[in-house]
Amino acid sequence: MLLLNHYNRLSPRVELEIKALRERGYRVHVLFWARLDDPVPSNAKFYDCSVVRFPAPRGSLKLLLYLPAFYRTAMQHLHALEERFDVVHCTHIMLLPLAIWLKRRWRAVAVYDVHEFHLHEMAERLPRWLRWMVLGLRKLEDWLVRRTDGVLTVDSAGRELERRYSALQPNTAVLYNVPEARLELDKGKLQALQARYANREVVVYVGGLSEAKGALIAPKVVQHVAQRRPQALFLFIGMFHTEFVKKRFQELIAHLNLEPHVEVVPWLPYHDMLHYVALARVGLALHQPVSRFFRVSKGNGRKFFTYMQLGIPIVGPSLGEVGRVVQEERCGVLVDTTDPQAVAEAILYLLEHPDEAYKMGERGRKAIQERYNWELERQKLLAVYRRALQRRASEVRPSHEPSNGSSKESGS
Repeated sequence: MLLLNHYNRLSPRVELEIKALRERGYRVHVLFWARLDDPVPSNAKFYDCSVVRFPAPRGSLKLLLYLPAFYRTAMQHLHALEERFDVVHCTHIMLLPLAIWLKRRWRAVAVYDVHEFHLHEMAERLPRWLRWMVLGLRKLEDWLVRRTDGVLTVDSAGRELERRYSALQPNTAVLYNVPEARLELDKGKLQALQARYANREVVVYVGGLSEAKGALIAPKVVQHVAQRRPQALFLFIGMFHTEFVKKRFQELIAHLNLEPHVEVVPWLPYHDMLHYVALARVGLALHQPVSRFFRVSKGNGRKFFTYMQLGIPIVGPSLGEVGRVVQEERCGVLVDTTDPQAVAEAILYLLEHPDEAYKMGERGRKAIQERYNWELERQKLLAVYRRALQRRASEVRPSHEPSNGSSKESGS
């Protein structure tokens, strides 16, 4: 299987997909699109990989101008590998034309793995008079999806994505972005971190640090909590989305004299990050009321499931459906995340009521074990692959070959 990845590292969900396919006997080769300054993937322990270095902007429609040259470069790279693949697994709308072309060239199966609301986000970035471009891209995506053999998509409000893609490709499944039920932490790493943060009440945030995810609300939250709990320490684990957000966050922390209460840990591989989360008393999600968070539903909130996996009570957003799992499983508190005081009061309640916080955390952990785990979701992935391969086999079967176990001579 060839996996086309639009970035220089894999998301936790895609890593689990690859592991599941490896366990079923697939040999997986990942083709990473890395910009010139991106580091080479260093955690490719269970799959083969190669890197196509090609400069292009991120998060901009200008990317469209670079795609033809990238496709040509990627094809040259694949030709040099001298391999044919049975399945092409594509993780981004911009790579879908390449996946369909490779499918036709190799007579392979194409699987489209839709992680984001790409077209919605493009429309929001464009001035109104240019939004016809997104309508054109939607038509193109429709045409390409009909030529795939399977679609994997994410949970969305009102099942929007599931309804859209299943109308184009019947072999469609929604995968929740959940962790594995089983979890093994390195005792040595955990003990070292416990010693490092002894006597601190750790509140943890994991994920991208952006305005939309509350990075500029966070300093006020820290200020309110630190006034009553001077031993509190907020760990922010992730990458800043822009230099502006990073600079503004740092300025706010310095202006409010919060350096003793804040530590920013750069992006870590998922398993390493879990050791930090395991120390926490509270897990934090600060989604702001931007349109993207009204489109997702509970199965797409990976940070919520990460906190639940480790038995950490959650303070999260009451907006939309993204935090609905917290409400349903009673594993945390949902608040207006635009209000730093309200967020701080929820954190303080959990710090000051450890018995109730523990019960919330345990309910979250139990929900992961029973309902929200990759061991259940992987069955959907494998079913999509099985149906896709069965369909392809029936299409390429020679006309003289029996399709149902019988033959023309079977009656003789």
